[in-house]
Amino acid sequence: MRYYPLYNHPAFTAAQRVWEFCGHSVISPAEYDRENGRNPYDLPYNHDWSKHWDSSPLADCYLWDVEAILRKATCIALLPGWERSVGSRGEVAVAQVAGLPFFDAFSMRKLHIEAVFDVEHYSL
Repeated sequence: MRYYPLYNHPAFTAAQRVWEFCGHSVISPAEYDRENGRNPYDLPYNHDWSKHWDSSPLADCYLWDVEAILRKATCIALLPGWERSVGSRGEVAVAQVAGLPFFDAFSMRKLHIEAVFDVEHYSL
């Protein structure tokens, strides 16, 4: 998540641990980043967290997120502050069209999120 120190990897990792501890398999964009050589801890201290962090197009990262939602996910766990993230709001819209349920990433409580758009007129 741009604008967060370390691209919010500590929160992604903490949430992943919670879900895995409870027996769930987790698809994490932070883990995907690290597996593909993008570790925010390797960036300089004065890095601008509002910028995309390498030369790969932001669209490539977003494509991975959307594909994971549509092909692999059974639910979506949302981190605090997701509403302020353009990327997260887009992912929520995709997950709503796919009919996936939403949960708070840490409490694991089900979330009822107002439709980003009228999903009843769309289907996959």
